[in-house]
Amino acid sequence: VLLCGHAGEPNDKLVKDGVPLWFDMGSEYAGYTADVTLSYPANGKFTEKQKFVYQTCLDANLKVQSELKPGVSWTDMHRLAEEVIIKKFMEKGLLHNGTLEDMKEAHLGAIFMPHGLGHLIG
Repeated sequence: VLLCGHAGEPNDKLVKDGVPLWFDMGSEYAGYTADVTLSYPANGKFTEKQKFVYQTCLDANLKVQSELKPGVSWTDMHRLAEEVIIKKFMEKGLLHNGTLEDMKEAHLGAIFMPHGLGHLIG
């Protein structure tokens, strides 16, 4: 569960040791909106599975940043991020039925990044 609570129905669960915390925060100013999502372990230490997910997301982020330049298509950057995620899951042995190209054609990346590369600003 990524989001569990909001102002109208707050989350009343207690924070437990080792549980990852997710914060999805947003604001609006002068007609512009933006948000940021943060996640980290409550006790400050990632489990091995949490490290893998965190590092996979970071690797996708850094790869996209390294390819950004004027004229690059947002769609291409989105697909690049999905490719990095799929490759990491394949390397870990979590995805193994098919090739990278098969998985990209099946839009498997949307399973792991349903929100897309970002919410954009505006």
